[in-house]
Amino acid sequence: MKYLSAILVLVTATLFIACAEKTRPSAHSQLVPAAATSGIVQAAVVQGEPATQPSPGSQPKSHSVTRPGKVIPASRHVVELNQKVAKLFERKEYTQCKQALDELLTITPQDDNAWYNLACAQSRLNEGDKAVASLNKAVQCGFCSIQHMERDPDLAAIRELEGYRKLIARRDEIQRQRAMKIEADLRAEAGNEYICEIDHDHKLVFATNVDRATLDEVKKSLTLQASALWGQLFTHKPEEYVTIIILSEKDAAKALPREVGGYYQDSTKQLIARQIGNTLMHEFTHALHAGDESARGQEHRIWVLEGLATLMENADFSGAKIRPEDNTRLNVLQAIIRAKRTIPFKTFFNLTPESYVAKDKVGICYPQGRYIMMYLYEKGKLKEWYDTYCQMYATDPSGEKAMEKVMGKKLDKIEADWKTWVSTLKAPPMTVNKAYMGIRLDTAPDGAKVVGVLSGSGAAKAGLKEGDVILKVDGVRIVDDEKLIELVAQKEPGTTLPVEFRRDGETRKVDVTLVAVPETIRPHRTSGSASHPTTRKISPPTPRPRTTQPAVPT
Repeated sequence: MKYLSAILVLVTATLFIACAEKTRPSAHSQLVPAAATSGIVQAAVVQGEPATQPSPGSQPKSHSVTRPGKVIPASRHVVELNQKVAKLFERKEYTQCKQALDELLTITPQDDNAWYNLACAQSRLNEGDKAVASLNKAVQCGFCSIQHMERDPDLAAIRELEGYRKLIARRDEIQRQRAMKIEADLRAEAGNEYICEIDHDHKLVFATNVDRATLDEVKKSLTLQASALWGQLFTHKPEEYVTIIILSEKDAAKALPREVGGYYQDSTKQLIARQIGNTLMHEFTHALHAGDESARGQEHRIWVLEGLATLMENADFSGAKIRPEDNTRLNVLQAIIRAKRTIPFKTFFNLTPESYVAKDKVGICYPQGRYIMMYLYEKGKLKEWYDTYCQMYATDPSGEKAMEKVMGKKLDKIEADWKTWVSTLKAPPMTVNKAYMGIRLDTAPDGAKVVGVLSGSGAAKAGLKEGDVILKVDGVRIVDDEKLIELVAQKEPGTTLPVEFRRDGETRKVDVTLVAVPETIRPHRTSGSASHPTTRKISPPTPRPRTTQPAVPT
């Protein structure tokens, strides 16, 4: 039995939340129709599907529920019928459940979840041939989690039937057919604006509003990341194809709140991102993690999901190795530690998704989760802890005991040592203090978009204009303002940097000579103020913002 997620799944946070509120992406763009039922971003997003995979405890469960289903546009009566089906399954009233599902399927005949649930009810009633027929219908309508079928105790009565075995044997065929259907739907929706294609070797479907060279760059990057995570962290690969949609600026403006960089939705295996870079790496980690969870039949805590995903945001995966790098979440965390506002580990490890993104916690949870994972990595314990956590999951879903076992000390001692360690780290620059190019930046799908050029600056003299997209500076790939700030902050006035950028679809190159940051805009305080703002605020109560026009130019 598989519950419909619009009824039973609570909303969790997306990757980059710049306000201290829960958000959920909307689906009103050319690429993201609200009524889509496969391939494109599902109506589940609109109706409350989690932006990242929920932890245990975030949804009611029965003995057989292991993953939520996708949502289809539904009337109030359909919602009521699904609620009725869930309650009847819990009470093991399978005959009445079957009747409710028959009624539901007269209204929504292509609902793969309803067909699957009907098969479960029929199996419980020892109607084996009918159950197999319903399963095949579920697959025809889009259901493709063979792992779920194999684990579901509601289907135990039909596992020896020839029809069931033949269906299971079609595992790879079912996945490929689903991927081809998704690609066809994406092509139909996206037209010529997006490159849509399938990578069967890595089970990825792409719809990207970037050029061929950038898509090849993305494929190489994700392949390296997957190889590193499978080799050094996760054991199991995703069973189903993952769809990766990199939105155009126009579609992103329609489909995502401004503060949301992207999200991964496990029930539809869809990853949506505004741009390549950190957002993509974060959400792709969720997709790979979900594959490992599913194979294990586990649902890891929100701090584990987000801790690992944030850890991979600034990682180097060359040589199929995981090498996380510091990012500005460290600046936030160090300020939180100084203010004595960290969340005690025992409490933190038991947070629910809704608590993790609550107004008073979201700005603390993301940096704290990242640097707990970074601490494990730096101590050479990340893989050992994750394996131990998975092994002890049945009795220790929070990860507390696994942490104590791997680190060889009590949790309060681990926490104290962690705080000391975090405080000794050198945080990356949040703004430029000595030299600057003289540009203000926003995000673009494949780089940093210039939204302002200061008169008399090096950028102005070099001819950079509003609307240009910075791709490389000094040979370093630029995908957001953070990387550019880090690079420029290390340079002195008078330094000349080669800049590669795109204008009107054409890639160009100029040399930009850095000039001294004027005193009128130079930040004098790390935390910022009204008179001397910094590029990003780092006050403890709020998460790392994604500002569209930094107060201090780069």
